[in-house]
Amino acid sequence: MKTTKRNPLAPATRLTGKTIVLGVTGSIAAYKAASLARRLMTEGATVRVVMTHTAQRFVGAVTFEALTGRPVFTDLFESETGEVGVGGARVPVAPSNATGDGPPPTLDVTFDVVCSKGTYVRTLCADIGELLGVGGHLAGLERRRVGRFGIEQALGLDELAGLADRGAVETRLYTLKAALADLPALHVDRDAVEGLRHGVAVPVSRVVSSEGAWMAGAFVRLLSPDGRLVGIGKAPCSAEALKQAQPGAVIKLEKVLA
Repeated sequence: MKTTKRNPLAPATRLTGKTIVLGVTGSIAAYKAASLARRLMTEGATVRVVMTHTAQRFVGAVTFEALTGRPVFTDLFESETGEVGVGGARVPVAPSNATGDGPPPTLDVTFDVVCSKGTYVRTLCADIGELLGVGGHLAGLERRRVGRFGIEQALGLDELAGLADRGAVETRLYTLKAALADLPALHVDRDAVEGLRHGVAVPVSRVVSSEGAWMAGAFVRLLSPDGRLVGIGKAPCSAEALKQAQPGAVIKLEKVLA
């Protein structure tokens, strides 16, 4: 029996005359759709590409235009887009499985977030995944800094237990004065200190001197005439406007420490 050996370099033609409409959706693996389009054309198919808006964040329409030699449809509501779908022999959508080699890949991303209290980082991860069109969730969270205190200054449980056994825990504790040292300071007179002890807001007129700069609404340390920390307040105005503050302006008490 005589057999004919096929030239492995000869192009395959099993899809010759077929029109394949390739729908490309938004995913981190969208770039694989370009390889899929190239493989389909190698098999002899005519490839028409329809892309979602999200897909174009990963692969530009011009890439598929260069590969297929045909316009790419990026508006799903164009009249011609529907006609292309009707005329296609097959309508694959990629990448739900862009290469046919198993489930789409996942990617772990680590990033830093500098935020205020009340920020939901778990929701932030989900929102980023939704924006990219791939989905996302929080896998791990580590708080590395609070104010000027970083994780490098933190104690592990074993180290803390060792200090407790030696009766030396206090050697690694911060005093309130040290913990709040980065806040601006307002020295107030004795009458203000006495009122403060009873929960009375401090009139700006009772401020004797100040240290540092701040904006309106900033937290400030309240110090007695002899320098003792007696409270934490919220400034009604900036440091520059303090001397020109309106009569009756007061520093709202946030915490009484006297």
